[in-house]
Amino acid sequence: MKKTTRVLVLCMMLQLFIPLLFTNQAKSSPMDGGITDTIPPSAPTLRLIDKTSDQLELAWTTATDNIGVVECQVYKDDAVVTTVTYSTYRTSVRGLISGTTYSFTVKAKDAAGNVSEPSNAVTVNGKAATLESRSTISMGKFNAFHTLAVKSDHTVWAWGDGKFMLDKPEGSTLTPVQIPDLSDISSVSTGQDHSLALKQDGTVWAWGNNASGQLGDGTTKSRLVPEPIHGLSDIIAIEAGQQHSLALKKDGTVWAWGLNAYGQIGDGSTKNRVTPVQVTGANSITSIAAGAFHSMAVKSDGTVLVWGFNAYGQLGDGTATNRTTPVLLKGLDNVAALSGGLYHSLALKQDGTVWTWGYNGEGEPGDGTTTNRLVPVQVEGLSSVTQVSAGGLHSMILKSDGSVWVWGYNGYGQLGDGTKEARTLPTKVTTNTAISSISTGYMSSSALSQQGFILSWGLNDYGQLGNGTQMDATSPLETSTLSSEETNNTH
Repeated sequence: MKKTTRVLVLCMMLQLFIPLLFTNQAKSSPMDGGITDTIPPSAPTLRLIDKTSDQLELAWTTATDNIGVVECQVYKDDAVVTTVTYSTYRTSVRGLISGTTYSFTVKAKDAAGNVSEPSNAVTVNGKAATLESRSTISMGKFNAFHTLAVKSDHTVWAWGDGKFMLDKPEGSTLTPVQIPDLSDISSVSTGQDHSLALKQDGTVWAWGNNASGQLGDGTTKSRLVPEPIHGLSDIIAIEAGQQHSLALKKDGTVWAWGLNAYGQIGDGSTKNRVTPVQVTGANSITSIAAGAFHSMAVKSDGTVLVWGFNAYGQLGDGTATNRTTPVLLKGLDNVAALSGGLYHSLALKQDGTVWTWGYNGEGEPGDGTTTNRLVPVQVEGLSSVTQVSAGGLHSMILKSDGSVWVWGYNGYGQLGDGTKEARTLPTKVTTNTAISSISTGYMSSSALSQQGFILSWGLNDYGQLGNGTQMDATSPLETSTLSSEETNNTH
């Protein structure tokens, strides 16, 4: 056989063999010494972001998986209507018939062929659209002492420090009370003394302290009554920093307003903005996160943009230089979600691992040291993580088995391990029930059990735990009023 013929045959054999090699690598058999991957991805969360009489647009959160999500399948009733790649988080569905009711869900699929449980259902018909009830909780984590929750009827409830949260300047409320005149709310977010609420129609409502323009109404006048931010529409996500605010539009752009002393607005200046302005260069964004004075965003390709205050390395770009416009966080990809703390940051990758950076005076990055980290480092020993939450000076994650792990400052019991000892490595929260979602506060923490009960622990001097007392708790306690029939998700 001639040499050129042998080379040609070898190339043809490689073309046939290499795809089989990689396919079998993802899902090998124990008989040949390999390990079969049977862990499915986490279930995405589905949201209706636009609808007309005959079509709609859906968006969903990124799913996480130990080997990587390769595609998402969108179902109409029980049939797949479209399949998209892992880097796509929204789709349009056309041809709806007026008067017909449809139920949409989405599932994630990994490289081994494992498929997640279905997301929450979005039910629509020709005249109206309703999102399956999924209430949310947001604890104030930037020198803040109040908590907000959206109940399953889409009303907003609050407890804790009432100075700027409620018409209660004289003190606190120790159990949940309803915020009047707010309805159809899908999510909430709390800053230091201001609050944001996202309606299902894509509008944003704000109230509280407005000294830096964080309410976005064109003034610096504080108010206790929620009002809409004019000129802001088609919003699918909100985030409140200490004194600034972020909003993600369904077109993938990010808008910001409020305090801008460190460039956290991202418009190239350090001038406060009393109305929303577009963040420079932030396009194709799928999720956002706010730290106290810094901002972050995940792009559709899984890379991360960061901007704002950076004295402790919380931007993760290898410097301690503030950034007034977004810069790419190099060396970190395939990111599913972010969370910003007071001076540190967390990232959840699509493979279920956790990466951290920034201030480390109390062990916030969870790497066993108290050395500030200017670039992302992996939190060792954590896998199958589905959610991350960065608090004031502590960090918390949720694993797929329903367990919660924490680390960092613990002076008020916010780690929930029954002690007040700081931890530089992850430690398990003491709970007797599996958890479905988590939320960190300034010196407090909360979680939602899979049975639907809200659990809170840590600092409680303003009643921010919502259990009717002002006593700190080193282990999770049930919030008194919000029952399993009233809530079913945490943010």
